[in-house]
Amino acid sequence: MSTERSIQEVARLASTTSRTLRHYHDVGLLHPSRIGSNGYR
Repeated sequence: MSTERSIQEVARLASTTSRTLRHYHDVGLLHPSRIGSNGYR
């Protein structure tokens, strides 16, 4: 079973920003495991 983490937690673990992770998603480099109905990654 995987543990869900917020985008902020993942950014902190990766020593980057949530904005960078969102950019990576926008350009197709990295995809979130899921996106909630509210748009949260």
